[in-house]
Amino acid sequence: MYGSERLNNDYVIRYSLLKEFFETFSTLTYKGIEMPPTLVHEFKKQATPHITKNIKKKSYIRKLKKKHRLTTASQAQKVLQRIPVIKRDLSVVDKRKTYLIPGVFATFVAEHLRSEQVILTISNREDRAAIRQARLPKSVKKVNYQSSLQKEKLPKKAYRRLLRKLKKLLSSKKVLSHPLFKTHSFQSWLKRKLKVAIKRINVLDKIIRKNPIGVIVERTEIVPPGTILSMLARKYNLPFIYTPPVLATDSNFLPTRASHYCAWGKNQASWYLNRGISASQITITGNLKFEYDKRKRSINGAKFKKSLHIPANHSVVLFTTQWLGRRTTRVLKNWLSTTTFAKLPLTILIKPHRNDPANYYPLSKKNKNIKVLSRNYPLYDALRNTDVVMTVSSNTAIEGALLKKGIVILQPKISYNFKMNPHDYHAHLAKAKAGPVVRNLRDLFLEFKKVTHLPDYQQELQKLSHQFLRETIRQTSTPSKEMVRLLKEQMKKRDRS
Repeated sequence: MYGSERLNNDYVIRYSLLKEFFETFSTLTYKGIEMPPTLVHEFKKQATPHITKNIKKKSYIRKLKKKHRLTTASQAQKVLQRIPVIKRDLSVVDKRKTYLIPGVFATFVAEHLRSEQVILTISNREDRAAIRQARLPKSVKKVNYQSSLQKEKLPKKAYRRLLRKLKKLLSSKKVLSHPLFKTHSFQSWLKRKLKVAIKRINVLDKIIRKNPIGVIVERTEIVPPGTILSMLARKYNLPFIYTPPVLATDSNFLPTRASHYCAWGKNQASWYLNRGISASQITITGNLKFEYDKRKRSINGAKFKKSLHIPANHSVVLFTTQWLGRRTTRVLKNWLSTTTFAKLPLTILIKPHRNDPANYYPLSKKNKNIKVLSRNYPLYDALRNTDVVMTVSSNTAIEGALLKKGIVILQPKISYNFKMNPHDYHAHLAKAKAGPVVRNLRDLFLEFKKVTHLPDYQQELQKLSHQFLRETIRQTSTPSKEMVRLLKEQMKKRDRS
């Protein structure tokens, strides 16, 4: 659903290199943690030029396939997991009753875990903003991961020991014959990153050891602190719960070491299973982020239209963008720039994603019925007051469907790119039949004409989006209740063990 299970050539090279990186440098350990898996995100970036150079070399790809036998995502997960050995079982320590949770979930903590012991981690701006807005009890402790990392001193003796090991490895036949590992740029990169990895492990290990952590919650494992926390959780035999606020793809999910996985609904649960995650590890909770975002107050319809100078008789289509590269963005802009749309009683609102660098304002000059919202314009003000949500694959389609909006799915040809278009991920709404699929300008015009001229068409779109939701996201209970149940269940299980 969220990307093919079979690996394409890019993934074959990428995961083969990752396997070789993990295995070749596995003796570089610190505090019982192998260093290479802690650098998974940075390694993917470092390896990209090598992958780009060799992506069309069939003999190289055949050699890797024969050597590593990696053809599916579940196979990649199995060989890349590298679960640390339990060094000390903290799950049997009675006093460990504290939840370690990212700051982005501060409102959830304030509402549902007021009487529990909680430590909130601050890793980015989202965490800081959420903590500022939440009415947290004084008992909630905050730990600033980034600040602690900056203050952490490098243990020179440990670093020198690792450098001696690394020096031997770099002079080995295995490394000297490797097309990537033998390069000066890779070796310099690894020496630098060992310093960072040591400090990261120290900071997070201290948080777990010096506080009575019993259960760990994280939104991602592909970047620190999640990468290292999941490994430390395994080292200390503590529950680690993965709860993604946005849909994951293989590129930002594998490898994973969580003990428990929150799924939004049946589709994501099935996607986890196809990646080798056991059914016993999966709990369908819904999406915690959507629950709290949906609560936000919004401007009413009349005021909304007046504030944006939208005629009262106009239907409103909200286009939520994503950065899919210059070529794809140019195609979408060309579709929207046609003057034919100006004759319809329709206003198109464009809400650029915060990471989309494209300039959409010239479109509003060509067509007065196109309005470009600022990147920080409140999303739910636009979602609640639109008739139809239009996107390629954005999570906003699901959020719109939760607000009973119809969905129009844009499917221009998108060039393959590991970061921007990984493994047909952007077709997930089309595959799920969340709404009509637009593949060209003619399709788009027909959809707009139906929206504006067929009295029951918007209701038909709403029915499609409702059917899509049934498989995509759990709605029989609130995500916060399901999350509380899972957290307390894991704490009790740990107590009984």
